[in-house]
Order: sequence, then structure tokens, then C-alpha cells
Amino acid sequence: MLSLLRISNFALIDRAEVEFDAGLNIVTGETGTGKSIFLRALGLLQGGRASSDFVSRGAESAEIEGLFHLDELDRKELSAIYDDLGADAEELLIRRVIDPGGKSKVYINGRLATVSMLSEIGERLLAITSQHDQRLLVDISQQRFMLDCFGVSPKLLESVAERFALYDEARKRCLKFREKSEEQSLRLERIKAEHEELAAAELRSGERQQHESELSRLANVETLGSVVQEATEAISGEEDSIHDLLSRLLSSLTKAQKLDAKLESITDLVNSSAVMLDEASIALADYSTELDADPERLEVLRSRIAEIARLERKYKKDLAGLIAYRDEIAQEISLHESGAFDLEKLEEAMEKARGDLRAEEIKLTQERKTLAVKMGKTISAELAKLNMKEAKFNISVSEAPSSAHGADRVEFMLAANPGEPPRPLSKVASGGELSRILLVLKTTLSERSGASLQVFDEIDTGVGGRVAHVVGEKLGRVAGFAQVLVVTHAPQVAAFADKHFVVSKSSSEDRAQTEVRVLDDKQRVSELARMLAGKKVTPEFEDSARELLAVGRRKAA
Repeated sequence: MLSLLRISNFALIDRAEVEFDAGLNIVTGETGTGKSIFLRALGLLQGGRASSDFVSRGAESAEIEGLFHLDELDRKELSAIYDDLGADAEELLIRRVIDPGGKSKVYINGRLATVSMLSEIGERLLAITSQHDQRLLVDISQQRFMLDCFGVSPKLLESVAERFALYDEARKRCLKFREKSEEQSLRLERIKAEHEELAAAELRSGERQQHESELSRLANVETLGSVVQEATEAISGEEDSIHDLLSRLLSSLTKAQKLDAKLESITDLVNSSAVMLDEASIALADYSTELDADPERLEVLRSRIAEIARLERKYKKDLAGLIAYRDEIAQEISLHESGAFDLEKLEEAMEKARGDLRAEEIKLTQERKTLAVKMGKTISAELAKLNMKEAKFNISVSEAPSSAHGADRVEFMLAANPGEPPRPLSKVASGGELSRILLVLKTTLSERSGASLQVFDEIDTGVGGRVAHVVGEKLGRVAGFAQVLVVTHAPQVAAFADKHFVVSKSSSEDRAQTEVRVLDDKQRVSELARMLAGKKVTPEFEDSARELLAVGRRKAA
């Protein structure tokens, strides 16, 4: 429930702090005093759209804060959509800050959040119903939603939605296959030929680089042989070879180190060089024996490299890309051959999904028809209390194309007078009747599910006298299981308040200002008398106001 609402620099409200009770909270005030501003502030806590018009003239920002007390059900449902809510959290603070440009920031328990996140949370915390929501009554999808809220199993609704998604996916695969079957056949024929060509090439990763290296060696045998021979003669030739020079140098150093031991390390370095030179000479000899011109091998390599280059040009891929593409189309061909793209199998899968969906749709239709009868009787009985004694409200559940919401067309029907056939609500109900039907529907559904704070904005428009008194009783009954906030012009409704607020407007030289204040018992009598009388309040109206209050308290008790 909403325990505290704080408003700062919001339109005509400089500052207001309002504490609400758990039961029926009533807001009254003369037309034009700013009750709509008060409701817009609540709408922002629900995730409503911000506007630059909300910021008071000259203010740096507007702020709306709502402190909600959470019960066990609130915590359970909110924790599923808000990870930062503690398991034992007792309160939730929502704050919105709006700058003069209309941009807003959202804070939930002091942490920055998004408007979409607030919308999810706000949907659970409060629901706002106004007389303008009469349009809901002529919206077929909303009528279906209201019937489902009356008691259809959420698991069954979820199951139908899931099975419809599976069926729709299978149906689209079939349609796509039929549309592109010729194109797919041509593609299959093409990729089979491509795979045959690439498979026959027996491509191996990195082979082109290896072949090009070997080709370079074979194509330059004479040059390489000359270099090897030249190096071999330089190292160990008959005249002035490096080997002979090192041998003489090593002999001289060996003799000299006997005269000075410091030369020993230098002698070791020269000796190591001689050993490495011998190893190089042996390696050159081995390389020379392997270095042999092989025209046939040379031709094979040239042919293989040319084939790889041709395939790379044809498919516009390098060797690694060719190998990957070969494996990819091999998998696609395998899928085709296994029947994954077989129209008959796709149709079988679609029909199975359709059968699974249909089984759940039948369950949903049966549940809706049963609830439609029960809900029709309930609503008719409640309308009778609101001076619509002869009206018969019923709900038509007829066949419709499959959707994520089932295969039913749900339509609210009304027979306003005896002997008249039931007709769609939008064609037979007057504005006043629509207001009463909306009130009954919203309060009836609120008893079964919904937000912990139910807000009703002038939903009693078009009714008065005894009917308005019944409306007050009904709202009082809703307040027994949910916090209720009602904006009303009907004194008969206001008399049932557990807490009564009045919105008033004052004007100074430079601006108007709206104020929200709570009324004590004496002030409530004055306010109800004003609502009864209009302009001139007489003692008789005050007496009537006291009587209304007394009746409201007795009914509440």
C-alpha cells in the first residue's frame, strides 16, 4: 500500500506531503482545483510519461516520491521483477525527478532505475481507473483480458501462448519452404556440385605454403648447388680454407696460453668455432646429397598450386575459407538428405504442433465459457444494486482464429431491458451505464487480483443519490482487501471514507497554487455539505452531511 506521497514543484503544487490509510481514501475538491495534477503525480509513480509541463515555473526540477509498505504477496511478486529487493523488505521508495526539458530520472530504493523497470513494478503496486477507461469496455482484447482475470488459470494461458509460438514457427517454416522450394532445389543442386569439386581436391590446411616452399627449392637447384659447393670449398678446401686457418690459429693460441693463462678462454672460443665449422661442413654435405633436380616432382607441385589458386579465385576464398565452406555445405547436404528440409516432414511437425495447441485451446475455451456464465451472473447482480435491475450482462465466447491468447472471441453483451436480445456493449449502453458497468467490472476484478492500491478517478460520474450510495458501499467493500483511493464529486461516496482529503486552489498576484490537506470530522461535515449544496451551504445541508457520515460509518462497521 502507498503510505506516503511527497510532491515538490509539480505543476501548481509547490510542496505537499500526504499520508494515506490502508482502507478507503477519498479525494474531493471543486472543479479546477487541481485533482488531476494529484492523479498525474500518482501516474508518474506507476511509470507514466514525464513532461516539461509538470515542472513548476522557475523551479529547477519537479520531484515525486512514493513510499510503499509491502506485504508478503508484494514482496513475492516484486522480487521476481526487481532483483535488488530484499527477501524481508518492508518498504519500497520510488522517486522521480523531472527537469524543465521533460527528461526524468527514476530511483528505486535510492538506486537509479529505468522507466520500463518502474512500469513493471508500478503495475503491481497501483492501478488507476478513470471514467475515460470506458473505451476498455468496447475493446475486444480488453474484454478477453477481463474475463481471464476473473479466474482463468495463468498456467493454462501460458501453455496456450507457448504452444501457439511453437505452432506458428512450424507453420512459417512450411510456408517458407513452399515459397522457396524451387530456389532451394537449385541451391542444393549447386552446392552438391561444389562439394564434389572441393572434396575431390582433397584440400589440406597449410598445404599451399608447404608446396610453394618446396617448389622454390626445386626450381633453384643449380643456384643452391653452387652456393653449397662454394661454402664447402671455403670451409674445407685444399687452399687457404677457413678450416686450415682456424687450425693454425688454434695451434698458435695453444702454445701462447702456456705463456699466459689468460689466453685459455680465448683459445676455447676459437676451438668452439672450429667444432661448429665442422658441423656446418657435415650439414652442407648432407644437404648436397638431398639437393637433386626432380622435374616430375616440380611439375606436380606447380600443377597442385595452380589448382588451389584456381579454386581460390572461383570461390573468392583463401585455402582456409575453402576448407570451411566445403565442410559447411557438406553439413547442409547431409541435413537435406536426412529429411530436415523435407516438406512432408515439415508438414508433419506443423500438424503435431497444431494438435498440441488445439488440445490446450479446447481446455481454455471450456474454462472461459464456464467463467463467462459465472461472471455474467455476478456482474448482473452488482448492476442491479446500481439501479440497473432489469439489465442482463452476459459474455459471449465464440470461435476465432488461433492466437497466443487462444481461439476465442470474447465479447461483453448487454440486454438493458426485458425482452431485448443481448447486444454488444458498445451498441446499447449509454455513458452512465458504461460508467456503472466499468465500476462493477473493475471492483469485481480487484477482489480477485490486481495491484495493492486501486485508484478510481471520478468513476462514479453519471450516478447520484441512492446509486451513488451503493457505489460508496462497493468501494468500501473493495477497501476491505486492498487500499483504495477515490477521486469523487459524489458526497454519498465521500461519506464512506476512512480518510478524507480535499484539494483546493489559491491565487496570488503572480501564480495559482494547489494544496492537498486531510480533513477532520468537523471539516468533513463542511466539505460534504458543500458537495451537497453547491454554492450556498445552509444548516439543512450540514445536517444532511452529518447523516451521510453516520450512515457511511455504520455501513463500514
